[in-house]
Amino acid sequence: MLLTVKELADQLHIKPSTLYAWAGQGRIPFLKLHGLVRFEREEIEHWVESFRRP
Repeated sequence: MLLTVKELADQLHIKPSTLYAWAGQGRIPFLKLHGLVRFEREEIEHWVESFRRP
């Protein structure tokens, strides 16, 4: 399932502008469909887990 910028920003408790910046900098995995930024739920879950300390 694909998430919109607003949906993911709400889940991560950050501003949508932060997500746009991270996507532009290549800091977060995203897709661009017809000019719209979208995020795959599974990829984001893996991305978040990569910050977890053992």
